[in-house]
Amino acid sequence: MNTRNRVSANFNWDNYQTPNGYSSGSSLNNSSLSTNGAIVVHTRFLVANWSSTISNSIVNNLRFQWARDLETAGANSGGPSISVTNLISYGMPNALPRPAFPDEHRLQLSDTLSQTFGNHQLKYGVDLNFIHELLINLYEGGGLYSYSGASAFSNWALDVYGIADSTLVGGVRRQAVTGRALRRLQTRLLTLARTTSTTMTWRSLPKIAGRFVRT
Repeated sequence: MNTRNRVSANFNWDNYQTPNGYSSGSSLNNSSLSTNGAIVVHTRFLVANWSSTISNSIVNNLRFQWARDLETAGANSGGPSISVTNLISYGMPNALPRPAFPDEHRLQLSDTLSQTFGNHQLKYGVDLNFIHELLINLYEGGGLYSYSGASAFSNWALDVYGIADSTLVGGVRRQAVTGRALRRLQTRLLTLARTTSTTMTWRSLPKIAGRFVRT
């Protein structure tokens, strides 16, 4: 701006996406791609700084930050989640989708005033940090069916092809339902952090200096 005022800013824009990033292993064991999902990350950061020389002995530094961090995870398949012991797993993963994990917004303002008195220096500072964080995680939303034991495969086949037998009583299917409830976690966190500080530095002799800090 001029010799007494300097303003600078930095902005970071990042988009990151990983197909099948939920399970990042190089191979699958008794599983399939339907149990995986894409990871998507959006980050935005704006940092600004204003340094002002008020007088020959007073300097003020003002800093501002705006930021957003959005991390999501999708699902390659809809529900339910099916597992057959020692054979295969397929369907929507139990912990997906995650529309916001997290979705964080941040506003931060920091100001520091420095003043010198001969060989001594005094600093006053305040920092305000506002954080709003949203977490949304759908767990077992598509249902979870598990087949185990010696008859795991045959029971799974009976259900897949809709074959009834003498053990099908009262219309109850043969799968073991270990999870069917829709459990949606949605949490909002609002945080305000306020910090003040005072620093005093004095020098009584050329090689002897002291400092007092209070926060």
